[in-house]
Amino acid sequence: MFQVCTLSAQQKKQSTIAQYLTNIQSEPLWHLTDSIPLNFDTYHTQGLTKAGNYFYLTSVKVNHWPQRYASPKDGFDRDNGDGVGYLFKFNENGKLLDSIRLGKDAVYHPGGIDFDGKYIWVPVCEYRPFGKSMIYRVNPETMQATLITTITDAIGAVAYNRDANELIGMNWGSRVFYTWKISNAGNKIQAILVHLKGDLNQHFYVDFQDCNYAGNGKMICSGLRSYKNAKGESIKLGGLELIDMQTFEAGLQLPVSQYTAKGVVITNNPFYISIANNKLQCYFIPEDDKSVLYIHELRQQ
Repeated sequence: MFQVCTLSAQQKKQSTIAQYLTNIQSEPLWHLTDSIPLNFDTYHTQGLTKAGNYFYLTSVKVNHWPQRYASPKDGFDRDNGDGVGYLFKFNENGKLLDSIRLGKDAVYHPGGIDFDGKYIWVPVCEYRPFGKSMIYRVNPETMQATLITTITDAIGAVAYNRDANELIGMNWGSRVFYTWKISNAGNKIQAILVHLKGDLNQHFYVDFQDCNYAGNGKMICSGLRSYKNAKGESIKLGGLELIDMQTFEAGLQLPVSQYTAKGVVITNNPFYISIANNKLQCYFIPEDDKSVLYIHELRQQ
């Protein structure tokens, strides 16, 4: 017998996504509630968030895929390829409403994104480890993008700590966490990097692709990693982790082995989570080009 993960009215009033996830007592079941085709070319999908009634999706149109070098050059294992980064805005029916380009020259790969309650934060990096990155803040209504800061590392995802006014960024493979203090001193937005070298990620079973602020100083991160079985076949395992945004320790690690009909694990890149209709709902866009928004509820056994 199964139960949908729900909260009482009083619990819901006081709850955050972090509290909700912390209360999970056993491995939940995934229940697909809707599949919404997107009516536009999505290219290589990356990050997902929602502001009001609208969804926002980052994506990269790759003109030439990066090619690995025979041996490292200037600290890189591959060239940068060529492409264009996008932020798409679409409605709950999958209709495209607006789009903007983000990045400049070799910096064209947008990543996982987060909404701080007013703005959307978007990282754009070179399409290779240790490449340069640009961090944007985007007004979801006007789609006007403002460059906030840059860093010499490939930032693949960000999450905004609304309680501490801090932006957390993860580099390629999410091996290092970076923290920026965000301030509006003198009506000018500033992002101050706390530790130049960042903080090492001590969790290895998945690489984070997209993260959302979950309340209580925590972020929920979605990702995947490839493993090989005894036959040498590659298997992609997905996962969700609830991460403390100060210590970067995981309070919840949830393996995800749900796949689309095309065989793509649902935590492949874009991910958004919310409490809707008194239920925990997760949104995924794991497939490229002709994409589908999959909506799942978590159900307790």
